[in-house]
Parts: sequence; C-alpha cells; structure tokens
Amino acid sequence: MKYTTEDMSMSWAVGNIMSNTLLVKRGVRPIANESIQNYCVDECVGIIKKEGLCYMLDRHGETHTVVYIFKYPYLENIINFRLGKPYDKKILGVWVDWKMSGASEEEVDKRIKRIAWLARLERKGGLSAKLDEEMKLDMEIGERWAIRYEKKRKQEKSSITR
Repeated sequence: MKYTTEDMSMSWAVGNIMSNTLLVKRGVRPIANESIQNYCVDECVGIIKKEGLCYMLDRHGETHTVVYIFKYPYLENIINFRLGKPYDKKILGVWVDWKMSGASEEEVDKRIKRIAWLARLERKGGLSAKLDEEMKLDMEIGERWAIRYEKKRKQEKSSITR
C-alpha cells in the first residue's frame, strides 16, 4: 500500500494533537499549540471537541493553521495577548498576579469566575451583601498561599544548608 504525503501529514497532525490534548486535559500544560496543514484542521478540531477542551485557530498563510488547545476559556485572553489581538486586561492582570503567586490554572479559573460573578451582582445592585463573603474567600486564599510560600522557602533553605 502506498501512502501519500497528505496521508502521512494527516496522521502526524492527528498524533500530535492527540498528544497535546492529553497534556492539556491532565493539566501538564495550560496551553498547547501545533501548526498543522489546513486540510487537517477539521479532523484535529474534532479530536479536541471530543475531549471537551477549548481551541482557537490562527491561520498562517494559505497552507497552515496554528491550533491552540486549552482547558479553561479565560486562557483565550492569554493567547490573544500573545498574538497581539484584543484581550481583556483585567483577566490578564488576574492571571499574571495569581501565576506569580504559584496558583494553578484551576485556581485562577475559579478566581476569574468569581470576579465575573461579582460584576454581574454589581450590575444588578446586590453587591454589598456578597462583598463580605468574597473578602473572606480572598483572605482564606491569601492565607493558603502564605503557608505554601513559607513551606517552600523552608524547603529551599534546608536544601541550601545541607
């Protein structure tokens, strides 16, 4: 049986997309990207959708498309920022702040959802009742990060002194 260049390119693209999809789904990578030929896009998007993940396409010329795979919808803003496209500055700011603190993508996602929830409450005029609850959550999260940071610092200190 003779394989065409298109057959080999399709199987290469599908294999790489499957691999990257698995890495994103398991949380190994927050975002994965792969440059594939345009005729492979539909097959690859089908694999991503089947796994319940998000994707974004960025066309590169007449023959290729970069497929971005991610689990949390807010990461589309991070990709747009990287590509020089319009993005939500508040989401980018939250992501940077929390990632600098060592937060996981899941924790950042929860925080962004809370911010969106508060914005909806504020528009409806019911913010003051829920604000104290939100501040408590922030304090708990802050304490958790302080404890984690302190443990990490002690581990680094003990490994340096050995």
